[in-house]
Amino acid sequence: MRTAALVMIVLIICSPWLAPFNPQRSLGLAWQLPGENMWLGSDGLGRDVLSRLLSGGRNILFFPLLCAFCSSSLGCLLALLLVALPDRGRKLVVLLDPLLYMPPLLVLIGVIYAFGTDQIALLVGITLLNIPFTMRYVRSLADPILDTGYVEVARAAGDALPLLLWREVLPVIVPGILADGTTRLVAAIYLLTSASFLGITSPGGIDWASMVRDGLPGLMLNSWAALLPALCIALVVVVISLQTDRWSKS
Repeated sequence: MRTAALVMIVLIICSPWLAPFNPQRSLGLAWQLPGENMWLGSDGLGRDVLSRLLSGGRNILFFPLLCAFCSSSLGCLLALLLVALPDRGRKLVVLLDPLLYMPPLLVLIGVIYAFGTDQIALLVGITLLNIPFTMRYVRSLADPILDTGYVEVARAAGDALPLLLWREVLPVIVPGILADGTTRLVAAIYLLTSASFLGITSPGGIDWASMVRDGLPGLMLNSWAALLPALCIALVVVVISLQTDRWSKS
């Protein structure tokens, strides 16, 4: 499954260079069926669906990757700070529960309304929505490890708590952090595609979610314009989810 994930990433990186036409250029009539010139037909503006499909994968993967990296990094740091408290953050972690129950798309709409529709606002919104989940999960992983025998031995040897967390606790919970990171990536893809599909915002350029939205009016004329980008999004999520299961079992 790791090989499949790497192949998927390489294909998404290289595919824009394989596009036969400019993905933003109108080449003919709207909703043309697949033919010799355009293998997947055209969309509502006469643009080549294949070129747009090959060019639309980067935004739907790399921007959520950035969001997942930011939320996982900050969430892990805050979780370790909670564990370093005298009560290991048991009281403060309860305050995260209301944040976990908030409708994510509604919160994202509020952040975008308050700070604008640029990429920074989108990054901040998705990161803030994912941080509480990572904090609670990583803290639950680190808390019982502090009671294990080898940590007690290191503590008796005079190691400070920050050193204990870095040298004894963090290496043990790395697989769990990676599994949570891929889960945050799936959540970021969901939020980004939902926002782009609804026309709220887009990370710039072409993405598969906006292709699905733009292709729905012509679903009965050229269904490839909407179905193929939706299948690509589903395939990316499935591959990432399978990798998450692998890390969670390790």
